[in-house]
Amino acid sequence: MITNRLYRTPALVLFSLCILPIIFGETPANIWAYLTMLVITFFALWAHSTVRALLQKNLYDSGLQLKKFSTTLSLITIYVIALSIYFALTYNITNEPRWMILIIIIGQILLFYGFFSVITFFAKTISTIDTKRVVTFYDYAGNFLMLLFFPFGVWWLVPKIKSLTD
Repeated sequence: MITNRLYRTPALVLFSLCILPIIFGETPANIWAYLTMLVITFFALWAHSTVRALLQKNLYDSGLQLKKFSTTLSLITIYVIALSIYFALTYNITNEPRWMILIIIIGQILLFYGFFSVITFFAKTISTIDTKRVVTFYDYAGNFLMLLFFPFGVWWLVPKIKSLTD
């Protein structure tokens, strides 16, 4: 299956996909929403494929389990896609229900938490395989920052990931 090999995606492709929503920021909201759905789906599949490939090399930390990562990543992806569909279908409507803003605020808080949870797991997995031991935050802080600022960190992460998975 092609999703099993997405971790081999070149850095230039990942960088290009990262900046697509920025490049098309001036397009109509519905087109931007569809583009966001495409990008978030690709990155969710890439992240899952990469973490799965890294965990196959994990002999050092039994606490790293794919199930929680996969669940959180799936929920984040579903939320962003649902929000994008909502904006794509209602971008010209001016009278939104008042309760919708409350749902979006709660969703954004949960998205923020899930995003940091996914990044932390991803960075910890990379560092565990790289250092061949159980790691602390100090050990994976660099990978965490590179994932947090992904469009720039991708240039350092992709070669490291490729060397760890081969």
